[in-house]
Amino acid sequence: EINTTVTCLASHTYAKTPTAVAKLLINQLMECLALMAQKEERLVLLAQAHVDAERSRLRDSALFVQNGTMAALKHQQQEIGRMAEAFKRAPLGVVKESRKRLLHNGDFLRKTIYLHVQNLRSKMSNYHKLVEMADPKNILKRGFSITRAQNGKVIRHLKDAAKTKIMVTMLVDGKINSKIIDLVEE
Repeated sequence: EINTTVTCLASHTYAKTPTAVAKLLINQLMECLALMAQKEERLVLLAQAHVDAERSRLRDSALFVQNGTMAALKHQQQEIGRMAEAFKRAPLGVVKESRKRLLHNGDFLRKTIYLHVQNLRSKMSNYHKLVEMADPKNILKRGFSITRAQNGKVIRHLKDAAKTKIMVTMLVDGKINSKIIDLVEE
């Protein structure tokens, strides 16, 4: 019969040899990395879906503006036709004043449409910047790192670090495996 120690029975997971412990740790690390890759992929997909939705909304808004513009232009053309008939009998001054009003209305409509499209572009640009800022890769590029315990949980406080012996720190260009020697509170 195999001898089993009380510490083996009391521990969460145990292995018979250091090689088996290393394999266990490597498997846990690989699972953690796979989970992180899935989370990253999901974040990228969600961000892309948000960007696509905003693009679609911008496209719909542009179509709405275009249809509104076409309807306004059609209405203006009809109005011009009615006015032309009425102005055939009206004095020349009234005709000039009406033309000025129509030109002013057309310019106002073009400016309004331009400002609306510019506003939508600005919003789209802001959403794109937010998505880029939230990307974990960009956060790592700014000099931050993510430190996790052996079990894959993020270490945020000393008390979290006190529960583990080995940490994995993710940097922009790789990972660092660290062994905790001492914890110092500030």
